[in-house]
Amino acid sequence: MDYIIGRTFSNLQANPRASLSFIDSNTLIGYQINGRVEIIDSGQEYEEIIKELHHKQLDLSIARVIEGVTKGRAHKSYEVAIPEQFVIFKVKMEEVVEMRPSGTLKREKL
Repeated sequence: MDYIIGRTFSNLQANPRASLSFIDSNTLIGYQINGRVEIIDSGQEYEEIIKELHHKQLDLSIARVIEGVTKGRAHKSYEVAIPEQFVIFKVKMEEVVEMRPSGTLKREKL
């Protein structure tokens, strides 16, 4: 998502390709997903995603309140808000790269 519709949005309009990286902190194996990006800013899929985000927003807010009450801790803010204007980036996976701690890469084209 791009909440502020800024540089990421502009970059993906010019070159609709993205690379998402993450790591399994237990195994230290990293993964990279590469692919073409579709910008979703309206329509049925957009509305369905907004609905799902609102449910997650509510669940997270409730969990934070319960955690604060049960542990006697206060959060600075219980508000979890979704901005009024944002776009969604949908990445069509074209390649997955597994990166091992040894530096070994395993690429798989999809």
